[in-house]
Amino acid sequence: MKPTPSPVATIPLREPLFRGPRRLRIALVGLPNSGKSTFFAAVASTSVRRGALAGTGRAWDECAVQIGLDEARVIDLPSIRSPHHLESDDRAALKYLLWGDERPPVSRHEPDGPPAPFAPPDVIVQVLDATALEHHLELTLKLAKFGRPLVVALNKMDEAEERGIYVNARELGARLGVPCAKTRARMRSRRAGTSPPPSPRSRRCWARRRSSTLSACRRNCW
Repeated sequence: MKPTPSPVATIPLREPLFRGPRRLRIALVGLPNSGKSTFFAAVASTSVRRGALAGTGRAWDECAVQIGLDEARVIDLPSIRSPHHLESDDRAALKYLLWGDERPPVSRHEPDGPPAPFAPPDVIVQVLDATALEHHLELTLKLAKFGRPLVVALNKMDEAEERGIYVNARELGARLGVPCAKTRARMRSRRAGTSPPPSPRSRRCWARRRSSTLSACRRNCW
């Protein structure tokens, strides 16, 4: 009697895969103290490249990130100090979001070169402080006009809930017309000054929130 062959499981893949030349380029932007750089440190690999925006002394960081079977390059841009009355350093970051390493005719008279040495982002992720939502959403409305896919990462949700602030991410995303994902870039202890190792449950919860933000980037480009 011949043995019964084991059943073969088929797992459908969402195509196209963003790998190799097709990998995503994701730009992190936000106002100061939004937790943007902490978010970048949480997803960053060990190999981080650093440089400065042209004509400024403000640094950007870039690294490779794996999102399931997809690949991405994540750029942590300098914080934008204010959505109003932009300073020259802030304008350099916005120019990268618009043009990348290209120089459109309107900027050929400027003495500095392209703001950064890589192509413009496929997706913009704005990391905002959920405890100061109104102030940060002013920048969201400006970024939405750039014509690039935008994802909003509602950071510091644990702090917001402690203050009695509850944000409906789905409803907010529907009103803004962009995906919104809840995140918590920093895991901390309830008692100030201590940072015990997070529990496995906390790690899984944090990983799901980080993954949901990066997965939203993929869906927004598909």
